[in-house]
Amino acid sequence: MLKKFSLIFLTIFALFFLLGCTQVNVCGDNICQVGEENTCPTDCAPKLDSTINVYVNGAWDATGNTYIRWYYSKDVSASINSNVISRLGDHWFGEQNKNLYLSFNDSKSGELPITRDKREYQLKITEPGEYYFEAISEDYSYRAVSEKIIVNESGDYYVSLSMTPSNPAVRIKAVDDRGNILSGEGKINLYYVEENWEYGEYVTNEWLYSSAYFNESDEINALFFVYNSTDLVNRNVYYRAVVEIEGYEPYTVDVWGARYQKYSEYYAHLVSNKPTEKGNLKIRIVPGINTGKVDLNKLVGLTASVCPVSYAGKCNSEVIDSDLSINLSDYYYGDYRVYASYYDQNQMPVSLDTDSALVTIDSAEGSAEIKGIRGALIILYAYEGKRGVLADPEKVILLQVCTNYLDQNKCYEYSENTTWKNAWGTNPGRIPVVMSSESQIEAYSKLIYTIDMLYGDKEGTLNVRFVQGIPTAMVIFK
Repeated sequence: MLKKFSLIFLTIFALFFLLGCTQVNVCGDNICQVGEENTCPTDCAPKLDSTINVYVNGAWDATGNTYIRWYYSKDVSASINSNVISRLGDHWFGEQNKNLYLSFNDSKSGELPITRDKREYQLKITEPGEYYFEAISEDYSYRAVSEKIIVNESGDYYVSLSMTPSNPAVRIKAVDDRGNILSGEGKINLYYVEENWEYGEYVTNEWLYSSAYFNESDEINALFFVYNSTDLVNRNVYYRAVVEIEGYEPYTVDVWGARYQKYSEYYAHLVSNKPTEKGNLKIRIVPGINTGKVDLNKLVGLTASVCPVSYAGKCNSEVIDSDLSINLSDYYYGDYRVYASYYDQNQMPVSLDTDSALVTIDSAEGSAEIKGIRGALIILYAYEGKRGVLADPEKVILLQVCTNYLDQNKCYEYSENTTWKNAWGTNPGRIPVVMSSESQIEAYSKLIYTIDMLYGDKEGTLNVRFVQGIPTAMVIFK
């Protein structure tokens, strides 16, 4: 038996000795063997001199660190969790970022930190193949992925990564004209809107995405988690919220920010249903505090804006008559606010008193009065060393301004090299101030501005009071 085994061994050894030890070349084993130079470019690809330029945008409020991650492979395959939607090809993305991972045959990868100050990166590439890039925040709240980059020759390649929220949330609140959150029976329908660019124009389609319903005692306040579309070639995508509450006009608000922010709020400003009855109201403009008929005559011929505050509607325009009256004819019952002002840098500003400019139409014929308020035209002078010689406004440097109101003093420094000319133009400077209510006039009378200045090596202080008429203030540099 031993002799038989020895004979077999000797026979095999003789065959190896006579024929030599052979090795089969395998294309794709990443070993460039003799004879594969022209038959297997995968194993014997020449080295490249390429640069992939990566630019990152977005995720400025991400929590924690953010990174660029890149993957490279000659032969790509994906391994994903069952609850993840993923595609490798022209685009690839993951719906659940924490569960997505890529497994490459003979893959290489790397990671770079993203900082607020650095958003552009250059990667030197010598190996041909497929490259994938993603930018992701540490808390997985933001993410962006690139198209597949095929590097097959030397040169520059470019990748743009716009990081968007992975799971953006949008809150819709219904408020009244005073900003109070409304309650009552109602609903909010959120629609997904898609505008496709077709044949030279946008074609809009929308679908109901989600709804929220409210009972009589509920606040009209809903939170929606929205889908963040990543493929936006030739189309716009946004959301549209339609708010409906019993007793109010429906309100529509377009939601655009969800694609770029983790959380955003939108307000629907609802107003009561429009009444069906109409009436007329004649408004007379009368002098307010420290205001004369001559001042009010500047308003004659101007257009006043009449805006409804108690129901949905646009502002109307009415001309102020020669007798200082405004005629509201054929207006729906309700509350209106009236706006009008005369503002000219060479004239005294005059406006309507906002405290009395809220009027109500509640009968076939009615009347109301609104006060007209004279403002201020403040004139500022800067003298070189004596009165009569004006300082060069380009050489007067403003140092700081202090405000004193009811014995409360606050000071702020001007930015470097702020001049008189930057602030007021010419010397003397003219500052028209519209005073829109008697309560504002009272508040202004208690306000003093103190401005410290420098003219060459001379210091000076300008004290300014905001009072009606034509107040003046001067600084003399000594």
